[in-house]
Amino acid sequence: LLGKIFIPVVEYNLRTQIEVARLPVSGFLRRGIRIVRTLIRTAREVLTLRAAHSIHCNGYPIFDQTSRFHADCLLYLDSRMGREMVIDEERLEARIASLEGGRRPRLLYSGRYEAMKGAMDVVEVGVDLFEAGVDFELDLYGKGDQAEAMRACVEAAGASERIRVHDAIPYPELVERSHDSDLFVCCHVQDDPSCTYLESCGSGLPIAGYGNAMWRPFAAAAQNGLVTELGEPTRLASAIRELLMNRAQLADWARKSRAFALEHAFEAEFEKRISALRKHL
Repeated sequence: LLGKIFIPVVEYNLRTQIEVARLPVSGFLRRGIRIVRTLIRTAREVLTLRAAHSIHCNGYPIFDQTSRFHADCLLYLDSRMGREMVIDEERLEARIASLEGGRRPRLLYSGRYEAMKGAMDVVEVGVDLFEAGVDFELDLYGKGDQAEAMRACVEAAGASERIRVHDAIPYPELVERSHDSDLFVCCHVQDDPSCTYLESCGSGLPIAGYGNAMWRPFAAAAQNGLVTELGEPTRLASAIRELLMNRAQLADWARKSRAFALEHAFEAEFEKRISALRKHL
């Protein structure tokens, strides 16, 4: 390629690209055409990527896919969470102590209110917990086309005092709210390498989520949360209900989340990528 060092950055695996292609259009034929175009584009990209000196892969799904046809792939985890933003150990321990002392658990979701992000499923998880008599609070922060339906679902269940669907807030404010929460609920059906996982770790949050191709290996690496089947909010709610009765497990996962976030903070991931680039200079 023009005699230059070529090190591309890749992010979405094929499954995610197909999901993205399908969503904006209606009709079987139009969706089919978009999927075929996506497959053709991906095949061309693979040919180009084979010629790369190295490939930087953001997240486990694209790393697994790309490693099948290229020997030099770097896995990194992208986020906005630098070391100075990771929750202070003293603050985390105070939060754990207050929860173990009987405080009501605070659950959190942040992200787009869209189907691929499973936003409505998060609300359904909350409603299931509410109807089961679980003592908890769930706050959601974001925006998207499901927002009104989410709020209507909460209102219909009579759960407005426990489940609150907020508008999006600035990232620094979201970090502050996250530091005061106890569990992140993530119903992503998409395999995208969402920075949500690592940024939740930075707030010392265990994660309870659907086992997509990003969260399943992330959970195995970080050892900090629940993994349940895709698209089954009732099953996830049941697992969360059991978890909330095990405060020692929550505390252990909270500490492991913080440790994993420090290990993979922005500075560490950036330095890893720079070091990998230097090898080719």
